[in-house]
Amino acid sequence: MDDAVKIKAVLFDLDGTLFHYHPTSGEVFLKHLKEIGLQVSEENRVCAEHWVHLYFAHSDEIQADDREFGDDQQGFWANFTRRRLIAFGVPPLQALEMAPRFSEYMSENYKPGIHVPENARVM
Repeated sequence: MDDAVKIKAVLFDLDGTLFHYHPTSGEVFLKHLKEIGLQVSEENRVCAEHWVHLYFAHSDEIQADDREFGDDQQGFWANFTRRRLIAFGVPPLQALEMAPRFSEYMSENYKPGIHVPENARVM
């Protein structure tokens, strides 16, 4: 066993720890909100970003959405978009109406590149 590799640690990259998406989904989402004429305050932008992180941190909301939508990815992302619009301060009924088209826009237009910082250790 002297020649065996001994694992000392396992590191998972969660939300841009080791690499980053450029642009972020939040940047593309916000840009499109502005393109369609919706104004978003800095406070609502920050709240929406926090909500996204909480949502994907195994929240009760994502668990309920997983149960409801199962393999229906289109339905899941439209519902996620509705929730995200509300987090940005869009009124719930308007968010419900906007979500399918907005989700489709994101699906078609969010094509980020991956950036690894220069100081990241590559093995």
